[in-house]
Amino acid sequence: MNELESLLATSGDRVTATDMPRLQDAAEALVREDRTRAESMLAPGPFTLARGWFQAALLERLGRQADAAALLESLPEPDWGDARALFLLTRARLAMHLGHSPHHLLRHAARAAESYRLLRQLDAAWRQWTKRGGGESLKPLRIAFAGTITCDFLFPALRAQLFADGLHAEIWNAPFGQYQQVILTDDAALREFKPDLIIFATDWRSAVQAHSAADHVNELATLWSICRERYGAAVIQWNYEVPMLDPMGRFGRVHTAARNYLLHAINAELWEAERTSRGAFILDIDGIASEFGKSRWEDHAAWEISRQYPSAAAVPLLARHAAALIRGIRGLSSKCLVLDLDNTLWGGVIGDDGVSGILLGQGHAVGEAFIDFQQYLKGLVRRGIILAVCSKNEPSVATQAFREHPEMVLRETDIACFVANWNDKPSNLRHIAKKLNIGLDALVF
Repeated sequence: MNELESLLATSGDRVTATDMPRLQDAAEALVREDRTRAESMLAPGPFTLARGWFQAALLERLGRQADAAALLESLPEPDWGDARALFLLTRARLAMHLGHSPHHLLRHAARAAESYRLLRQLDAAWRQWTKRGGGESLKPLRIAFAGTITCDFLFPALRAQLFADGLHAEIWNAPFGQYQQVILTDDAALREFKPDLIIFATDWRSAVQAHSAADHVNELATLWSICRERYGAAVIQWNYEVPMLDPMGRFGRVHTAARNYLLHAINAELWEAERTSRGAFILDIDGIASEFGKSRWEDHAAWEISRQYPSAAAVPLLARHAAALIRGIRGLSSKCLVLDLDNTLWGGVIGDDGVSGILLGQGHAVGEAFIDFQQYLKGLVRRGIILAVCSKNEPSVATQAFREHPEMVLRETDIACFVANWNDKPSNLRHIAKKLNIGLDALVF
């Protein structure tokens, strides 16, 4: 068995993001070297995902884009991650070639993408589509970056995420390290750009020479005020990663002369400044770095060579958080979480198991997990997020747990719209959106 056949046999329906480009490369080489043999390898389905992906790659390279698009549409999509993103990106490129809109495919691809490489490819595809006259529904957004890092490499990932949110971002970048000067001197290029949003991308090294936390934050807050008054722009300020290693060791958290003590103090002052300032928002870099893993957050070699911060591997997570904050600032946040019931709010099927038979509550690991999830949802309600229920069930059965189960955390009063019937989900979601007077894009299901 040659390498290609081995790859096709072992991948099956679990083809990975690493295998997919290998299969595309194999199709490219086969068509280039022996077109007749490539055509002879085309076979009727059904296909595993790996074989279908390879055949679609053959069809595309043989100039049969419509057949390739139809084949990919018939295949089971990868569940998530870069494999799903690459699958949808390929379908989007074929759609563009055939004169169709790739918007829906690119949007879902950006949601799934986990690597910087794929986000760059998605950004290129979005921009290609808009240059061809697509993207009329996208809302323009002018973002100015100013900071103490090399910002350019962040832009493709951020643009891809914002495209997926319906925003066409145009980005202006201040000269390296000139974040104070461009604001204080009313830089002509920035004034001409007319930013809607200004992002101060400052790294922790730029803060450790501050005389005090209050002085440093006051200097930043002065810049924020100028941005609002002069440009009418909202401001996003990065707070500071507190590095894992401090020369003071564990005393870095308690000794007032320690670097990490100062960074913690500055971060606390920044959050207070957001609370008291208008139009300024903190992007929690320290929290994002912790989520990613601080040991991998920074590539020290890349920093010394090009002032790249954070590492390329961390950029997708950073872009996702930045886009979420921008979405909120622009009033595009999702407003309503739509929930199913069985095996979502409790374990089991209430129509079959009854109230006493579902898994919910103390004394059972699965039941306790559903309690934790409901408590999280209760927190969303307190935050102002709308909850709705969309369940294929009899209404009297669907509401039974809310009314009778002693360990149910959520109550009917927490649910703004309760839909239980046997209609199809899309129709019910449209009904929920209409009843709550919000758009379908404001629902998360």
